[in-house]
Amino acid sequence: MIQYIEGKMLRDMFVSGANNLQNHKDLVDKLNVFPVPDGDTGTNMSLTISYAMKELAKVENDSITDIGKSLSKGSLMGARGNSGVILSQIIRGFSKSIEGKEQISTDDLAKAFKNGSDTAYKAVIKPIEGTILTVVRESGEYAIKVSKKEKDLLKFLEMVIAEANESLERTPELLKNLKEAGVVDSGGKGLVLIYEGMYEALKGNPIKAKDLNDSKVQEVKQAGTSINTEDIKFCYCTEFILESNSISDIEIRDMMLKYGDSLAVVGDEGIIKVHIHTNDPGLVLQDALKYGQLVTIKIENMKLQHENTLVDDTDEIAQSVEEKEYGFIATSMGEGLAKIFKDFGVDYIIEGGQTMNPST
Repeated sequence: MIQYIEGKMLRDMFVSGANNLQNHKDLVDKLNVFPVPDGDTGTNMSLTISYAMKELAKVENDSITDIGKSLSKGSLMGARGNSGVILSQIIRGFSKSIEGKEQISTDDLAKAFKNGSDTAYKAVIKPIEGTILTVVRESGEYAIKVSKKEKDLLKFLEMVIAEANESLERTPELLKNLKEAGVVDSGGKGLVLIYEGMYEALKGNPIKAKDLNDSKVQEVKQAGTSINTEDIKFCYCTEFILESNSISDIEIRDMMLKYGDSLAVVGDEGIIKVHIHTNDPGLVLQDALKYGQLVTIKIENMKLQHENTLVDDTDEIAQSVEEKEYGFIATSMGEGLAKIFKDFGVDYIIEGGQTMNPST
């Protein structure tokens, strides 16, 4: 029976959780359907928590408070994509809840899970059920209920993970995009992988990071191939960190609402992280620059990300097709032109058009 988690074990649990996510990030990427099918949820969540691990490595003591602060800072600075920003806020809420603790009981852990959920919901302007938010909320609420009776951390965490998995399996019933693609939510799956890695460390079997060249990949249905890029209303995933003491994260959030959707804005000690899907990334950055300096900037064309995912899948199929001396690829906008190109013998059509053409 394990009644308390101390600093060293907490560190080992987070490292194990991060490794478990890293080891399965390709699986999570393949589940990626919502909010856009750009196939990068696992990669973004893994990169986000890897920054947290870098900050954690700088902490030389086993203070629970210091460990929590390093995880919170690292995940915020490294947050990538919608799922990464939400994950950073789950970690932030978790860390705030355990500040000042010398050891963690089932009651403390339950409150930390619940606070992680509450913090994540506050960061998202329009929370959507059937996503990672649902999984963290339902498992957090269940943890509070179970902690009142179960004091063995192993049994407690096992029960919470079982609930998290059940919540994950229910996500297609809450979100039409998932049901149509026949998959569970990718962000929710990433969160469950972190929880499962933490549990393995608590059992004494911490997950190690696999060799990136390991050829054994878990099979999973590819979700992206059934999604039309026309469903992507706002093309550019735009992220930046603003360093400013002259504006709050709430004011930045209100200012950004007019530019797009999937908006998530979080702030901490003069640092504001912004994630938004927009068609005007230049205007977004110009507005932010009025209030401070931009520490990091990332802009990605989500339509091209999705098309590149499809090209990768087609490459696998092409291996079994008889080789030709020459292959022809065309960029075309609209089904009519695409049909004409195919009639002329073009082998592969990439959807494009003004501002959307891929590089050669």
